[in-house]
Amino acid sequence: MASGNRESLNYWSTLGDTFVRKVQPGTPGAVTRKNKDGNAVSEISVDWLEGRIVGLKIHEREYQGKTFKYLSVNFHDGDCLQLSWYNGEKASRACDCFMYLLENIKLDDEVRFTLSVTEEVKNGKAVKKTTLFARQNGVPVKWYYKKDHAGLKPDWVQYTTPDGDVKYSRKKEYEYFEMLVNRINDEIRSSNKLNQHIDQSMGVEKAMRVEEPAFDSGYPDNSFPVEDDDDLPF
Repeated sequence: MASGNRESLNYWSTLGDTFVRKVQPGTPGAVTRKNKDGNAVSEISVDWLEGRIVGLKIHEREYQGKTFKYLSVNFHDGDCLQLSWYNGEKASRACDCFMYLLENIKLDDEVRFTLSVTEEVKNGKAVKKTTLFARQNGVPVKWYYKKDHAGLKPDWVQYTTPDGDVKYSRKKEYEYFEMLVNRINDEIRSSNKLNQHIDQSMGVEKAMRVEEPAFDSGYPDNSFPVEDDDDLPF
């Protein structure tokens, strides 16, 4: 089972079609860019993350006067994927995708996550859309929730703004997702206690710019609005 303090874990987030991790300036392979706040950050990137999920937790953190809520997906080798959670208006695209995949992920097996970026036109403007994919045992993991299968998940609630715009609230949906994350994390913790000895010497191979073969995801084309990357400032 992966464990450690914040300094010993590898914290990854999404940026376009790659996963990025903040590192010290001058680290071999690192690229420096400006984040949403205009601050320079040095990062290394990989095309995929793979491992067995050993923990899920929703965090809330204050940073420079702002409150950030995010989901941590912990892997058995010490990697941690951080996804921006629902903030009352939206979650990140990658977080949406992960929650729609979660109930079809076999938690006893390793899972590989990749990202894809496509371009679409919204309100007359070209925008980029990020999608998170998952594969297990060489087979794509399909979304548990689809247009014809909502399961126990509440539907989006339509409402009209004072300006007459029609929008959708996902508050009830993400309240359900929060309960789901807590339940599945409890199941993972119980399983980890039984299998802790198996993973003491295991590691996860990572690669730079590995091309994934194309496959039919079977995902609805317009399931989510276009969202930002998980560009957390910390």
